[in-house]
Amino acid sequence: MIKIVLRVEEFNILQPFYSIIYMITMFELLWYFFIMSNTLKIILFAIFAFGLFCVAVLGLSKVKVDDFHKAAV
Repeated sequence: MIKIVLRVEEFNILQPFYSIIYMITMFELLWYFFIMSNTLKIILFAIFAFGLFCVAVLGLSKVKVDDFHKAAV
């Protein structure tokens, strides 16, 4: 027996405008970042870098020492 499954998707009236809304939002964020003072940019970068460092350390702390030893040998 062969089954044919039809997938019905709802049409969202705003779907064509999603990319335009996304583009405007990204433009506003980039423009706001462009007019921001350099001190604030440095502070935001430091916060982001510290968060990335914390995530990396947390991820490495979950790895067992045996895994590094096996990789080295």
